[in-house]
Amino acid sequence: MKKISLIVLIPALIFLSGCMMSAAEEQAYYAKQDHSKCIGYGFKQGSTDYSKCRMLLDQGREEGKRASSQSLGKTGACLLKEGGYSDTPTTLGTAIANCQ
Repeated sequence: MKKISLIVLIPALIFLSGCMMSAAEEQAYYAKQDHSKCIGYGFKQGSTDYSKCRMLLDQGREEGKRASSQSLGKTGACLLKEGGYSDTPTTLGTAIANCQ
């Protein structure tokens, strides 16, 4: 199952990287989403509770990015090493199997 997941995940990540938003677009997108959530929770814009809500949403998103980056970083480094950027050439299937 993990082999299939990685085989699907790697091309999907490569494809999605071409569709990435700029930093400004991403910031505007999350600002709008966070604003809607906090207003939906009943907090009034400009209040201390609204500010705390926005801060917690931002911190949660950053923590998720950090965890995802660390996880993907280890797998990516392993795949590079196993995929031929080492002394021993291997196939992608072998590389994926060795990185699990």
